[in-house]
Amino acid sequence: MEMSSKEAGENVSDPGDPCNSYEWSIVFCLIMTLSIVAWIMAIIVIIHSRQSKGGNLSGLDKLSCLLALATLIQFGPILSHSLHAGHNTFSYSQTGCKLMFYTDHGTRHVITALVCGLVAYAYYGLHHGFESVNGRLGSLGMGWVLLGLAALQGLFGMVPAMYVDLAPNELNCIWTISMKLTLGQVVSMDLILRSLSPYLVPCLLVIYPVMQLTKLLPGVEEKHKSATVRTILTITVSYFALNSPYAVNLIVEYALHLSSSPHSFAAVCNFKWFFFLVHQVWFIVAPLMLIKGDPTVEMESVKQWIVKFRKISDDKAQLV
Repeated sequence: MEMSSKEAGENVSDPGDPCNSYEWSIVFCLIMTLSIVAWIMAIIVIIHSRQSKGGNLSGLDKLSCLLALATLIQFGPILSHSLHAGHNTFSYSQTGCKLMFYTDHGTRHVITALVCGLVAYAYYGLHHGFESVNGRLGSLGMGWVLLGLAALQGLFGMVPAMYVDLAPNELNCIWTISMKLTLGQVVSMDLILRSLSPYLVPCLLVIYPVMQLTKLLPGVEEKHKSATVRTILTITVSYFALNSPYAVNLIVEYALHLSSSPHSFAAVCNFKWFFFLVHQVWFIVAPLMLIKGDPTVEMESVKQWIVKFRKISDDKAQLV
């Protein structure tokens, strides 16, 4: 939930922008642009590599494509929030609030589920064979995966969307007034939807399989399987390592909101912006990890695609 400016960290003794939201939002837009380019390049390079060598898309490839799609979708509400927080561009509507909550809360759980799915793919691949798992992730298997992701999106996205409304001042989104929620109830919901269920709880759940994969990795002799497991481990560990500070910072922030003592939230909200950007950096690093960790991808082809992207950007710059 988006709190009012006073509750969200505005320091009444320092009007203006104590959170430096404008500067942080500019950096975020840069990271978002780089992330979109990195994911597009990674998917193109991987698909081109499979087609050129006559191979089929593996389970890792298919889950990575879904991860790229979810990444692009989640940037919508995040960009909207950044524009409102950093640029004072207020254009909320009743439908917009519901759509933003549905996408924001639901997609972050979908992305975490896909990362956990990568761990499950590697774990069962080492125990039952990657060929067997890839076969199960054929057309029928992917259908069940998509159905599960849709259900997860609906569970964590639809429920918040049903109970959010446009604030009377039309400057932010609030929980439905008729619910008459206390501050403690609001904080509890936000902690569950923003910190615990998407990040901290899954982080605890993947510790055991990640440790098992780490132990099994030295015994994997086949180069391609070893590279697949190593890539998944790197992506998973980096995901939760970069997300956990943001999740913990939210707990600290909401604990201060519940405290009866007055606090200045300028430092807290600046830390939140910083950890949020650290969390978003993963969406640049992950596609690069996929390219770097894929033994079938020739780095020369990657350089060629980079040259093409540069040429496109230079042509656009000349037109402007």
